[in-house]
Amino acid sequence: ITSSPDAESLLSLFARRGDDFNDRHISAFWTTLGRLARAGQTRLRLHADADAVDALREPCHVTAALLSTQLVEPRVVSSVLHSLAAARLTGHGPWEHVWRDGASAALASDLREYAPQALSNLAWALAHNRGSAPSDLLDAIAIEITARLSSPHSARSFTPQGLANTAWAFAEVSRPASA
Repeated sequence: ITSSPDAESLLSLFARRGDDFNDRHISAFWTTLGRLARAGQTRLRLHADADAVDALREPCHVTAALLSTQLVEPRVVSSVLHSLAAARLTGHGPWEHVWRDGASAALASDLREYAPQALSNLAWALAHNRGSAPSDLLDAIAIEITARLSSPHSARSFTPQGLANTAWAFAEVSRPASA
C-alpha cells in the first residue's frame, strides 16, 4: 500500500484487494493517498474529477463502516481524518460519511488514549474540514490538550510542530463566545 507510486495505482490496489483490508490497511491507504496528493503524484483531481470521486466511493464506504464500529484505535481515526484533510477531501462527496463516522468514533473514545500527535492531527484535520467539526469534539480535544499541557511531564510529549498545528487549528475554527 505505502509503496504505491501514484494515486491511480493505490486506487487500483484497493479495487483488487480492498475486501481484505483491516483497520491498519485502511489507515495506510488514506495516509498514502494524502501523501501522494500533497506531493502532486496524481493525475486525478481527487475532489473534483468524476472518475476519482467514483473510485473513492468504495474506499470511503469501507472506511466509514469500519469507523462506525467505534472499535478502531485512536491512531487510525486520527490518521484517516488527517489524511483526508491533507488530500483536500473535505466538504461534499463520498468522504462525508468518513468524516461523520470518524468524528463520532473520536467522540465515543477516551481522548486520554490518543497520543499527543494524534490529538494534534485530529484538531488540524477538523479545522481543515470546517463544516464537519462538531463543537463538542473540539471542546473535548481542547480540554484534553489543556490538561496535558498543565502537567510538565505530559507537556513535554508534544512536539513544537504539534503544538503549532494545534494552535492554528483552534484559531481557524474559533467562534465568538455565546452571550
